Amino acid sequence: MASKTTLNQKNLEALGAERLAELLIDISTGNANAKRRLRMELAAAESPDKLAGEIRKRLASIANASTGVGWRTLKAFVADLETQRRHIATRVAAAAPAEAWDLAATLAAMGDGTLSRATDTSGELLGVFHRAALDMAAIAETANPSPEAVGLRVLEAVSANGYGQNDGLITALAPRLGEAGLRALRDALLAGKTPERAPAP
Repeated sequence: MASKTTLNQKNLEALGAERLAELLIDISTGNANAKRRLRMELAAAESPDKLAGEIRKRLASIANASTGVGWRTLKAFVADLETQRRHIATRVAAAAPAEAWDLAATLAAMGDGTLSRATDTSGELLGVFHRAALDMAAIAETANPSPEAVGLRVLEAVSANGYGQNDGLITALAPRLGEAGLRALRDALLAGKTPERAPAP
């Protein structure tokens, strides 16, 4: 039998909700990632829209940042971004597929700007963006975005693919684009068109 001091879910549950809440507040003090995670859990408990809104704000903050991400802060940064990606692909996608599609596409388009300011010799940050691109294809199955919306978001992603993070995205979403969409995407890329904001699915 495991000791009652062993750190596991059952033993923690025995502490009771009030004591656990106190501990979480204490542990998260001075830890921005922990506080952010707790706020996201509270938002998710309120509604999928609230969670999506929290994720959108965080992605915008990351996309607009200009400070470098060095090796000392990389692990926490990767964990933060991976948390956003995972929530999009699971919790938001299950409750609001169209919102999840837009968020996944937004994350996929952030790769170049984010990777350019990070010291990512491990490839962990790049891996988050690889997975975000795959999420777009998976979420499209339930979100069912229009071919036009898919084309614009794919154009946005592959036009900013300096690290190869969105390689394979066109192939993954080809069934959604169709022949006409693929031709339009090819012509846009050859013409060097600037991506426009996609319409709602």
